[in-house]
Amino acid sequence: MAGEDFNMMESVYLQGHLPAEHIYASPLLDDMHDVPPTLLMFGEHDFLVFEDFAYAQTLVHAGRRLRTIVYRGLGHGFADQIGVTPQAEDCIEEIADYMNEILCRTVHA
Repeated sequence: MAGEDFNMMESVYLQGHLPAEHIYASPLLDDMHDVPPTLLMFGEHDFLVFEDFAYAQTLVHAGRRLRTIVYRGLGHGFADQIGVTPQAEDCIEEIADYMNEILCRTVHA
């Protein structure tokens, strides 16, 4: 690939399945009116931390329900490190608790 431009988003994530301007690829382009209750969790050293906070702020300004958890000392992709970092287990428990809370509220509404 020497001399060629490498677009990580296209090559690694999108792979021709979606245009970069699609809201699933670039959620900050959405007006957030249909976004369901959201649990946003990321490490404080995530290379996308500024985008994470911008997304949270956009959801709040749109009046959407949001719970945000920032894990100290961690970077990107820690949630799949079960058995390696205790925060990964905590993360999975937070997801289960939030889903239970949202689903129970929906069933009883």
